[in-house]
Amino acid sequence: MTREDHYHSVTRKLLKLFRQGRLTEVESVEVEPEYGHVAKIKYRNETIRVTKGGDVGLNSAAAYEVANDKAYTKYLLERAGFSCPRGRAFLMPWWVDQIRPRLAAQGFDAMTDTSRLLEYVHAELGLPVYLKPGDGARGLGVWHCHDEEQISRILDEYARERVKIAIVEEVVSLPDYRLVILDGRLIFAYSRTPLSVTGDGVTSIEDLLAKLQREFAEKGREIRWDLHHEHVRARLRQDKRKITDVPQPGEIVTLLDISNMSAGGSAEDLTAIVAPRWRNLAIEAAKCMGLSFCGVDLACSDLRDASGDYVIFEVNATPGLDHYGATGPEQEKIVEDLYAAVFNRPNGQLKW
Repeated sequence: MTREDHYHSVTRKLLKLFRQGRLTEVESVEVEPEYGHVAKIKYRNETIRVTKGGDVGLNSAAAYEVANDKAYTKYLLERAGFSCPRGRAFLMPWWVDQIRPRLAAQGFDAMTDTSRLLEYVHAELGLPVYLKPGDGARGLGVWHCHDEEQISRILDEYARERVKIAIVEEVVSLPDYRLVILDGRLIFAYSRTPLSVTGDGVTSIEDLLAKLQREFAEKGREIRWDLHHEHVRARLRQDKRKITDVPQPGEIVTLLDISNMSAGGSAEDLTAIVAPRWRNLAIEAAKCMGLSFCGVDLACSDLRDASGDYVIFEVNATPGLDHYGATGPEQEKIVEDLYAAVFNRPNGQLKW
């Protein structure tokens, strides 16, 4: 391990591209050396850009913060005429207690907390539903809830974790895609399929998943979910399966309800065949959110077919691309070329 191996992946990518001479507009790169989470890029035109973790510094601070808030994202997209999953946001009671005195002093006390969430589910959505924190990322905290008991348990968990806003949404049974947008252009698009294993008639689900995790590690994919994770156990219970079961040859066993690449999801590159409708929709969604660089998470029947219904799940202001890049050499080149374009563009933030 080198002294930079623990740096954030975006920082490592920035340093690699700079050392290769691919950032022709960059004069110097300075990285905070202990953790490698923050970098300062000085351009030849004397402008400065600062990066932090996965934030490459292209989006405004306000647009970045709003995109990280799923409730505000949903509001802005729906107001602009985009289709999103049916659902709404509810304030967690502990958070209501904190903000009520200030708002009540201004004559406002119309806050809606999670005490009304179950009533809303039965009246508007029906079970099952998805429950997710308003500010979550990488699929963390997202649950596919099948009954009231599970919803109540997850809300209790949110309260312990100090989640401020809980969002409940309908279940959408459409394939899931991500379209990456840079400066009003579609850069690439891919399908996202949840973590799964394929049976061989001999090996247990437990051993198949352990093998898959070893393959992820060999490819440099850091996966935050394993066979002991509660979400995996919950999905298996829902399908009336045990971790020791042996799937039939060719049988696909889905282990999670989310398709995030950071959660072990798989991807198929579809950039070359995206229908103009979906390309334009993603570009307009990015524009609606005020984002120069983002990933638009879209569900539709087929990314190649412009017909049919769709929903936008969210717009990610810091789209993690490492897992996509790890799916093959062609994808890795696409990701490196994208970051080269991102980092090589002076953005006139500050004078040196």
